[in-house]
Amino acid sequence: VGNNNFLQYSLAKSNFPWYGIDYSGGQATGRFTNGRTIGDIISSKLGIQSPPAYLSVPQNVDALIKGVNYASGGAGILNETGLYFIQRLTFDDQINSFKKTKVAITTKLGEAAANKHFNEAMYFIGIALHGR
Repeated sequence: VGNNNFLQYSLAKSNFPWYGIDYSGGQATGRFTNGRTIGDIISSKLGIQSPPAYLSVPQNVDALIKGVNYASGGAGILNETGLYFIQRLTFDDQINSFKKTKVAITTKLGEAAANKHFNEAMYFIGIALHGR
């Protein structure tokens, strides 16, 4: 989704023309695919926009409350996965970013409204592997 494009030293970037050639607009999207991801397809079926990369939006509640994507190419379940990419958001980093988002939204909305918001939200966790 493009989070790695905001990591200065990441070797796992997909901002090259062939990544996105079959995506709407034919532009690189930061996704390691030439088209849509499973998350994009689910969003489309629900009639909503695919959430933007977490690192691409202002870190304020008004932006975060609409939904963000914490995915990072090269990450895995284990923090050690993808070390050779130098920089990526590990699965733990992604979970911690969600926790920060939850705290920020709870602080702004109050606990009851935030709980309602998070209970009604849709979550998708996808873990893929590199195909050869």
